[in-house]
Amino acid sequence: MKKFIAIATLCLMTAGYVGNAAGELDPEDRFSYGLLGGGSISWIAGESVQVEYEGVLYNGNNTVLGGGFVGGLVQYWFTPSFSLRADLYYGQQGTKLHLDEFSLSRRSHNVNLPVYACIGFLDRRINLMVGPQFGFCAAGFDAPGNLNNKEVHEKVKWASTGYYKFDIGVSAALEGMFTDNVGIFARFNAGFLNVFKAISAIPSPYGKNMVAHIGFVYKFD
Repeated sequence: MKKFIAIATLCLMTAGYVGNAAGELDPEDRFSYGLLGGGSISWIAGESVQVEYEGVLYNGNNTVLGGGFVGGLVQYWFTPSFSLRADLYYGQQGTKLHLDEFSLSRRSHNVNLPVYACIGFLDRRINLMVGPQFGFCAAGFDAPGNLNNKEVHEKVKWASTGYYKFDIGVSAALEGMFTDNVGIFARFNAGFLNVFKAISAIPSPYGKNMVAHIGFVYKFD
């Protein structure tokens, strides 16, 4: 929560400075909306995992999991160089969990809403954005990597601990526009809340969502 307050304060201070320093803007150029999509890599930040199953202790660690996202955006420019922007997108995120001799992909399907304070440079060709992100987990799935091993299937049944429905975090993005309509961007999201619910096999929840995006954006006139 302290991180969220600090980031929000920084955004408000930046907005005030840019708003006072910038000039006038044509009313027709204030509002824009568009589409976005691309690929992602995600992982769960946290300590290595130890899980006990039928008296056997398994040591685990997390690695990255690939995915994708698609969505839209709305943006309002208060000045020629400062705007507020909201992205609403569907994306996949999670981790690949390795537990000794078997692995498990933990993938969730999320709807996320980052709200950015955006500073534009070089006539809005380069845009730097930062702000809070709110997430909702629509569904979560655990898939064992050793699909041909019946014993492994039995062992990983306990691993379906369930996913928390809501998340809050911070998001930062850098966008480059080739034209007024077409551009690319890179984004990093860091969650503040635990991802998985606890069960007896995993006594305490662990890990926060970490997601990196690379994608394309199209803004309508």
